[in-house]
Amino acid sequence: MYCVDGIGSGSAVACCLNTDPLGGLTKAMFPGLPGDPPIPETGIFLSFLGASISLVLYLGGIVGRSATVRRLGLRALLFFVCFAGTCAVPIGARNFGRWSDLKIELRKYGELASEYEQEFGRITNDVEAERFYHQHPPRWFSFGSGRPRAKIVYLWWHEPGRPGIVFGRGGTAAFHLPTMLCVYSD
Repeated sequence: MYCVDGIGSGSAVACCLNTDPLGGLTKAMFPGLPGDPPIPETGIFLSFLGASISLVLYLGGIVGRSATVRRLGLRALLFFVCFAGTCAVPIGARNFGRWSDLKIELRKYGELASEYEQEFGRITNDVEAERFYHQHPPRWFSFGSGRPRAKIVYLWWHEPGRPGIVFGRGGTAAFHLPTMLCVYSD
């Protein structure tokens, strides 16, 4: 696998903003790069799991005619739906500001890779990846002065191959570009 090193000493979980005028709230709303596993996506998954169980509990309260079980199920369902909404905010924030610029750069690099694969065939091994990277070197992307930097690369070993980023000490992430939902992180 083609390795991209030397991202820098910035923390992968550092906030994308230098100052936080909202006293910590901005850091929660606009987090740094995804971790392994990506926290917002994991939170949404767990919320849907909890909401499903809560819905079964609520429906069980209806069938069993228990007002207490219905209330408990409904409150738990409301909690999990609110938690999913809270977890969705950082994902939605990836569509604005410097994240929006990153999305554009990822699309451009993905188009280069697509054109390359149309001409030379799918990249399936390290030798072909080296040839691709020789013609189209990975690009640096910075979230701004003093903020995290990432290297835009082509994750050819994915099915299908997709543009992604390498950040921190070798963490890799790929996104569903229309939504910026993290679909791969290590």
